[in-house]
Amino acid sequence: MNDEDEYRKFEQAGEEAVRSALAAGRYNPQRASLAQEWLRRLEASRSDNVTQEELTIAKRASDAAWAAAEAARDSADAAREQAAEARAANQIASNANVIATLALVAATIAIVVSIFAIFLNR
Repeated sequence: MNDEDEYRKFEQAGEEAVRSALAAGRYNPQRASLAQEWLRRLEASRSDNVTQEELTIAKRASDAAWAAAEAARDSADAAREQAAEARAANQIASNANVIATLALVAATIAIVVSIFAIFLNR
């Protein structure tokens, strides 16, 4: 029987049964060595799977972070644009207030002149 046949038997028996048989000393030295190697490979395979899963999770997290950063940049650009529009609107309102003040002064002068004209014509 070759090593691969033994590994298939270990696979069929399952990890718990192989660990139990090793602990109980039911394997001869050669088979015990093969069982230990099979268990080591099993653990390495799990470790590789976990590492690959961790890499996948890390990549997804990185992608999400880049997407969030891009969204934040877009929001900042929109906020800058809105602030510029607000400044322009404030300037227009300020100009309108100056014009309204000048119109009020002109109307007041017109009223004063009209009152003087009434009194002068008497």
